Amino acid sequence: MAELSCDQMEDLVPELLDGSLPSSLVDDMLAHLAGCDACRVVVDQLTGVRTLAERHGRVELAPDAKERIRRSLADPPR
Repeated sequence: MAELSCDQMEDLVPELLDGSLPSSLVDDMLAHLAGCDACRVVVDQLTGVRTLAERHGRVELAPDAKERIRRSLADPPR
């Protein structure tokens, strides 16, 4: 495969972390990550989120927190 773009990387990261990505693409992703700080940050952050989720499981938000999130999504700041 040709060199991966950052957009392609973003689409493939979940499969990389799941271990479901073909080895040829893993090699391409690792080559991209070797030279792209921005994509390394994304992979590190998603790895951290997955680790927290595995460690703590599902966390239920308080009803008022859910409502604040709904409002912020319905009327995002400008």
